[in-house]
Amino acid sequence: MKDGLSGDSEVEALMSEKLKFIGGVLEEDERSADAPRPAAPSGGRGRKVLLAAVGLAAAAALFVTVWAPWSSDDDAGEAKLTQGGIVACSRLIVEGTVSGVESAGDGKVQIRLKVERHLKPATGPREAEFLVPEEDGAAYDSGARVLVSVSRFDDEVPMLFTGADIAPTREWMQAEANSPDTPSCPGRG
Repeated sequence: MKDGLSGDSEVEALMSEKLKFIGGVLEEDERSADAPRPAAPSGGRGRKVLLAAVGLAAAAALFVTVWAPWSSDDDAGEAKLTQGGIVACSRLIVEGTVSGVESAGDGKVQIRLKVERHLKPATGPREAEFLVPEEDGAAYDSGARVLVSVSRFDDEVPMLFTGADIAPTREWMQAEANSPDTPSCPGRG
């Protein structure tokens, strides 16, 4: 698709399946709430709710991974939609605190991070700088903790992860960066 969404029918089908499953679990849970309760709690309801929450979180993580403003306006970036492809095509993956956001001209904003962890390359300077389109600069709040993956392709917008998304994203990115099976960058398609 040309609108920045994945357009990948397999991903859409998977998300649809997960959401239907969660809806079914919640509906079943609602029906069982009307039924007489057993004398001793079975813990089944808690497990179902936990399972639904985990499924929703997985679907959301997949959506963020695929939808993130990673590729340019054409569909050629689809080759990188695997986790290994994303890491392979990153020139920089770092975690840290936003220390500066300033206009760089030509519709770009320069972002500065105080780096606390390097994922790719494994080591580097304590400060990182990269450019983002002006309209994306507002997502970088000074003092915010972030994880950023900067593509090796200059026209692609860096992937930004904040809050609760940092730890799980760091986990899979670190695993891919350290994996001997990580592919080389497949390019734009």
